[in-house]
Amino acid sequence: MKDIDVILHSEYIIDGQRMEATPAQMLSECMPADNPPLPEKNGYPPIVDEPSDPAPGYVRYSPDKIKGYLSALGDAPHMKRDIPVEYSGPLTRLAIARTLLETLWKEGHFSLENIEARIRWEWDCTPVGNMAALYFSAEAAGKYLYDLGIRLSGYSITESSEGNRIYMDRLEVRKDSLFTAAVAEDPEPVIEDGCRDAAEDYPEYTGSEQDISMKRKCPETLVADNRSWIIYIPFDTCPFKLGGSMLAERFGSNGDNAPEIQDPDYFIDCYEVLRELVEDGVVISGITVSGGGLASAAGFLCRRTGCTIDVKGLENAYREKDIVRILFAEVPGVLIQIRDSDYDYVDAQLLLQEIAYYPLGHPDTGKCGIEISEGGRPDVFSILEALLNSPTASEGED
Repeated sequence: MKDIDVILHSEYIIDGQRMEATPAQMLSECMPADNPPLPEKNGYPPIVDEPSDPAPGYVRYSPDKIKGYLSALGDAPHMKRDIPVEYSGPLTRLAIARTLLETLWKEGHFSLENIEARIRWEWDCTPVGNMAALYFSAEAAGKYLYDLGIRLSGYSITESSEGNRIYMDRLEVRKDSLFTAAVAEDPEPVIEDGCRDAAEDYPEYTGSEQDISMKRKCPETLVADNRSWIIYIPFDTCPFKLGGSMLAERFGSNGDNAPEIQDPDYFIDCYEVLRELVEDGVVISGITVSGGGLASAAGFLCRRTGCTIDVKGLENAYREKDIVRILFAEVPGVLIQIRDSDYDYVDAQLLLQEIAYYPLGHPDTGKCGIEISEGGRPDVFSILEALLNSPTASEGED
């Protein structure tokens, strides 16, 4: 069993290359400024390991088996997941994104930058490749959290013989954020800089509002409204990939890479707009796209009310011909339901922040579950494509 201090504070040499920072140094970037500084040197020997590469793939997923895949994944959106060592970096970012997305649906008034959390690893440190994977996981977590502006209240690593998992828990709204928000609404009493402790005398500035509520602002199953819209919003612009997905875990890998979410600024923009829509009651139901991908999330959202999911707009926008990738890749995002009367408002809010969204269809209260379509409804992309590719179109023609 490795000493936890050794794991956190040792230098790492991976595949013959000495890493620039220890796990503790990388994670400390997300800690409060008044956190005690880390020691510059220690007497621990370096940890030497080599990375694990994805196994060559051979499985082919068939569009004809989509219903079978969906049925086999079951309650995928809510299942706990192990992190395969060969995808530890990308899947760490995905795990963080999914945890943060779950806060979208909660009651209360807060934004992404107000959230503080603790991150912890349960890791099997024995097999070759696992220490390298832990390092890449800590590296991905530190950079992604820092870029998102999420502050850590702490971090920990414990050894486990039951696989590798990462958790973000103890999610709270930072007390200093609450204080600032309260003063903005009610500037009395006036408290001088450096005397913030005096706010403890005023309950309206502190206390029970610190924890993020466990109650949802909106349900995670469709409201029975046949005119409402179901809209998909991915929170990253990366391509759909199946590596490390629940589909690959259940049916075997085809050698695909995992989704590489690398655009924290876009995630922040998406979060802030969606958070406002949820708080204002514009979103009448919603679910996080996570384990099992878009198909599993849609299946869970529509488990009491049916819907035909039209993915033609997604195929055209991403130029992706593999519908299985679109449906089961685990790019973080959300499915939301909005009233038809709110569509133009939501469209304006999303376009204002240059956020891509994809209307998938309407609920069907006469059915239960989802059907998949690849072109039942013409959209802007297909109309433009038809006009541009028309052999009869001439320059200047209306």
